[in-house]
Amino acid sequence: MKINYKIIYACLLMGFSLGVKAIPVAPNPIELANLNFDERFEATKQLHAELLKLSPEERKAYREQVHQKMSSLKAEERRAVRLKMELQNQLITPEQRKMVREERKQFIQMLTPEERQEMKKRREEILKHLSPEERKEWDKRK
Repeated sequence: MKINYKIIYACLLMGFSLGVKAIPVAPNPIELANLNFDERFEATKQLHAELLKLSPEERKAYREQVHQKMSSLKAEERRAVRLKMELQNQLITPEQRKMVREERKQFIQMLTPEERQEMKKRREEILKHLSPEERKEWDKRK
C-alpha cells in the first residue's frame, strides 16, 4: 500500500485552517523539574495561552494526560520530582512568587465556572489524603 503524503499534508493544512486545535503534549515531569524558574515560568505562560484556546473538554484531556505522565513514573521518581519542585519553590523570591500567583489567577479566571468548580473538588479530594504536616505545608503556599 502506497501512502500519498500530499493528501495527508493537505488534510493537515485543512485541519489547521478550519481551526482544529491540537491538545498540547504534557511535559515530562522530570524534565520540567530540571528547568530553572524563568524557563518554567515562560513555559507555563505559553501553555496557559494554548490551553485557553481549547475547549473545556480538551483542557480536561490535557490535565488527565499530565496526571497520567506523573502516575507513570516510579514512586521514587515521583518523590524526587516533588522534592525538587518543593525546594525550587522555597528558593524563589517574593517577586517571583507574586508573578506565579498572578499568572495562575489570570489563567483560572479565564476558565469556565464548571472547570473552576471541578478544580476545587479535586483540590479538596487531595487535601483529604494529606497528613497534618503536609496540610500545614499546603496551607503555607496560599
